[in-house]
Amino acid sequence: MTLGPRLSRVLFVVALLLLAAFGYTGIAGGLDQWSQEMTPGQRVQTITQFLYGALSVLVIVTAFTWRRKARPTRTVWAIVLAISGGLASVVWGETGVLIGVVAGLAALLVALGILWLLRAS
Repeated sequence: MTLGPRLSRVLFVVALLLLAAFGYTGIAGGLDQWSQEMTPGQRVQTITQFLYGALSVLVIVTAFTWRRKARPTRTVWAIVLAISGGLASVVWGETGVLIGVVAGLAALLVALGILWLLRAS
């Protein structure tokens, strides 16, 4: 499937905006949670949340520079996002592990969708 130049640019901008939103929510949320009283699981989730926020920024950077680092950065970002999403529902929402796995898979699908937008553009 070939995309026109206008649609390609629109998809690229949408992907960048989504990554910027993930960057902001990951970093701001991680910093906000850090000052709270936490269990060890919550601490790990907070670290992964901060990490996916920082990696979101790196994915944006590698879209323009450091192209050789783009694939590994995107892969790690998707994995960390899935882990953070799965952990969040279990350690903060006190749901079961199965719900955490489903949440992690949903987060992974969102990440793959954003990465598809980057590749398609």
